[in-house]
Amino acid sequence: MLPSLFISHGSPMLALNKTPTHDFLRERGKQLSPRAVVMVSAHSESLTLKVSTSANLETIHDFGGFSSASIPPLVNRNWLNGLPCYWAPSG
Repeated sequence: MLPSLFISHGSPMLALNKTPTHDFLRERGKQLSPRAVVMVSAHSESLTLKVSTSANLETIHDFGGFSSASIPPLVNRNWLNGLPCYWAPSG
């Protein structure tokens, strides 16, 4: 098994407000040099299970009450920074 790190999402304000969690995630991000990223999200809709390797996914922002400053980081989809996209069926 490859070394893995699972990070569950929280409030979008974690990216904006300086808190111990914010600081930890920021420092951890500087230490990691991933060869691949697997992201699983329930923030999309389809009638069947779908897998995508696209770097430009549409998302549903199904939350409210947060600062409008939280929206730009969420719609910036250039987070892959050139990591290759692979898909392989399990089994």
